[in-house]
Amino acid sequence: MATHIAKSATAFVPPGLESLFKRLLKLHRQANQFHESRNTEERDLASDASHRYFNGVLQETVDILRPLLSGSPKTSKFPRATASVEAINLVEDAIHKFSSLNIAGSSRDYVPPIDTRVPPEDSQSDATIEQEIKRLPEVKTVVVEMNEDQQEDEFFVLIEMFIGEIHEIREPLIKWWTAYKAGTMELSIVAVLTNVAIDLVRQAELEFEQFLVRPKKFPAALFPVSTLPILLYLWEDPPCVICLKGASEIFPTIDQDSPFRHE
Repeated sequence: MATHIAKSATAFVPPGLESLFKRLLKLHRQANQFHESRNTEERDLASDASHRYFNGVLQETVDILRPLLSGSPKTSKFPRATASVEAINLVEDAIHKFSSLNIAGSSRDYVPPIDTRVPPEDSQSDATIEQEIKRLPEVKTVVVEMNEDQQEDEFFVLIEMFIGEIHEIREPLIKWWTAYKAGTMELSIVAVLTNVAIDLVRQAELEFEQFLVRPKKFPAALFPVSTLPILLYLWEDPPCVICLKGASEIFPTIDQDSPFRHE
């Protein structure tokens, strides 16, 4: 499919697709590292090989489409407008980082990304584009079926990745508050940035819950997103029965029938 798109004279790859591919590659590499770090007897070697093969296909797709990506130097079909390249890059970089953030309760109005591309003179009509799409080769639907153990592994891999993203929000906060204590940053600025970070984390939790596929023994009613970090901790290092009795006071959903229980 990527080769067919790359050979098309009228192909257009939307801006930001390269960033999406990079993010997918990063997530899949993290998933591979997670699975390969487990004990040999706990690993599914066939599944590991399948993950590595998919990563190779994804990387090959990026390499094929790279000449059509708007951010690629000297290969873009849409040359930039006659403005300062450095200024445009700074604006686009800032917009790319913040335009997709949807903060619940924010009073700011959403500002759509600025399109600095110059459309080609031979741009085609929507009908022509639809015809081009219809001529694309058919892609068969792939149904991925996972058993309960695989769903559980995937569940905790996603939790670990989510926690990693939350830490990426936390790290600059530490730097800002350190700068405030050193007297190099105003309290009002740090407070506003902290409130924005809190809103981002809350929104991230809501979005994470929407696409998270849960195993049957971890329903959202008993294990909301706020409890997922401790779930990951208990899954990686299951506590003894005595520990569970003490933990039940601060984490009521853990009891003697806990899936983490062991003698």
